[in-house]
Amino acid sequence: MTIARAGRGPQRRGPRRCPAGHGAAPQATGRRRTIGGVHPIERLRFVARATGVPGDVLAVEATAALMTFAEDPPALVAGCRRVLARQVGCGPLWWACARLLTAQDVRRCAVETIEELEDDSTDVALSLALDHDPDTDPPVVHAAAVGCGSVLAPAGDLAGLEAAGPEGPAWVRVGVGVHLSDPMWGALVEHLPPSGAGPRHIVPLDRFTHVAGPVGPLPLVALGEPDCPVAPELFRLAG
Repeated sequence: MTIARAGRGPQRRGPRRCPAGHGAAPQATGRRRTIGGVHPIERLRFVARATGVPGDVLAVEATAALMTFAEDPPALVAGCRRVLARQVGCGPLWWACARLLTAQDVRRCAVETIEELEDDSTDVALSLALDHDPDTDPPVVHAAAVGCGSVLAPAGDLAGLEAAGPEGPAWVRVGVGVHLSDPMWGALVEHLPPSGAGPRHIVPLDRFTHVAGPVGPLPLVALGEPDCPVAPELFRLAG
């Protein structure tokens, strides 16, 4: 996601270069590597089975595990597909996997991806911008993913949006990795369960008046082009 910077407010640091000894880097323990004492396959299984975990956390955990397949492209593709098949509605996970699969240096990209997610100041900026008074604050929808002029929104956030009415002010939270390129959004929507988005619903983006990102809420027109690459390997998740 790219949001035009305007005014003052919290600023998210740009992605740092890949430093030696980053905390998420795998440590050699025999034929396969472990991360923090956990085998990468087990870490991916955790991500696949997780429920109620924030999307950025899932993306960080998956990226830390997937980076161990940097020298094994088929395994990297398979790992990305399998974890996405179980967490289809997680925008940051699609973003992270697309970055890894299009990177020339997978390890470097993984470290930078993790750091961008962990350095995201969206929640801090959003908290500072709100009065924390339900009578004065606009409804805020925490987007699971954004793309093609649409928002994948948690069902629990929609009550406030409906109460505000079709013309009332409403904010959509779009943190790092949430805004997907059109092809990746299309792949996400195509792989949603047959019953639809389940606990999430697709809402038109133009229903919102402001986008809340790392620098705080800005008019919706400030939402620029996504920084999400296109990874054709993810157009199908089976196999």
